[in-house]
Amino acid sequence: MNAPAATIGVAVAAMLTCFAPAARAQTIAIPSATPAAPAPTQSPVAPPQLGPVLVAGKATYVLTFGPKNSQTITATQSHAPAGAYFIATPGTICLGAINVVGSATVGTGMGITSSGAFTFTRVGNPVGCAVSISSSAGGTPATVVF
Repeated sequence: MNAPAATIGVAVAAMLTCFAPAARAQTIAIPSATPAAPAPTQSPVAPPQLGPVLVAGKATYVLTFGPKNSQTITATQSHAPAGAYFIATPGTICLGAINVVGSATVGTGMGITSSGAFTFTRVGNPVGCAVSISSSAGGTPATVVF
């Protein structure tokens, strides 16, 4: 095997060409200059509106005693914060006509207070008497009339 050097060189070059990977064109991505869109923000949600004080679902409640001389009613208020309480304020005509007792005294010097229930007892003629029931949280008060 005494082949001339030129023949060997051509053969080696052919072998290298067979086993060498083909040249490939490469594309380089250039980063975009446009920034990513910001994350969406949530719209602020308004807190629920404080509702009016209601007695048996009504802003004005007509209380009639009938054969019983006392009745218990419950005041409510939608969206009132925890710890809110109710204050009963009898009108001047009610003096000597009814007694009002709250279910639980919330504080001293605050009038007739309750976490919701009030007991009305007839002790005289309550015709024309009106009691306002307001909330420590605010809102429109309810009225109990006789």
